Amino acid sequence: LKDAGARLLLFGSHLTGLTVVAGLILAREDYDGDSLLWHQWLGVASLALSVLLYFYRNQSAAFLKATSASLALAIILTGHFGANLTHGEDFLLSPIQDKSPETVALEDAEVFEHLVMPILEAKCLACHKDGKVKGELRMDHLAGLQKGGKTGPFVIPGDLEKSLLISRINLPIEAKEHMPPKNKAQLTEEEMEILSLWVAAGSSFDQKVTALKADEPLHPCVK
Repeated sequence: LKDAGARLLLFGSHLTGLTVVAGLILAREDYDGDSLLWHQWLGVASLALSVLLYFYRNQSAAFLKATSASLALAIILTGHFGANLTHGEDFLLSPIQDKSPETVALEDAEVFEHLVMPILEAKCLACHKDGKVKGELRMDHLAGLQKGGKTGPFVIPGDLEKSLLISRINLPIEAKEHMPPKNKAQLTEEEMEILSLWVAAGSSFDQKVTALKADEPLHPCVK
């Protein structure tokens, strides 16, 4: 069993090394922020600890316990920060968080904040936020949305064809540039309609819901 354990540890150390190298290469593609740094260096620490444990596996039981515990903690934290990068900052606690919709008085409701932004948060934000900025487009603050991405403006008021948001969500799901990516949760027909109507109506970031006229296409979307 001791010999089998040593071989398994050696195999795991090699896999850890390959994972660290792959991660360092992947980190060059649209990733930044504190979560990336923690994920990156904890991954390197996991590799160092696994190698240390292998070469000094015949040391005292106290040394083995301390090193093993440190390695386990490093692996857990590396996975945690990796999940934050991929799925969002609240990924670990999301199953126990209250997901009840926010109740807003009609006179305080805004078209973008309360009709459009919830869609972006649910279907787009994971890949366009601090720590992971795919296509140089950030959706976690207004300035990033207004700036747009490296291939064009996020939205052009009234122009569905030239607005990056609308053109990407309407691409065939098999297309590389289709958003959200085909392995992610897709927009519903209602969500796509709301986004398209918002852009067609001028894509205002501060328009009040009460300012919508009864004959405007976006008005029936208000619930």
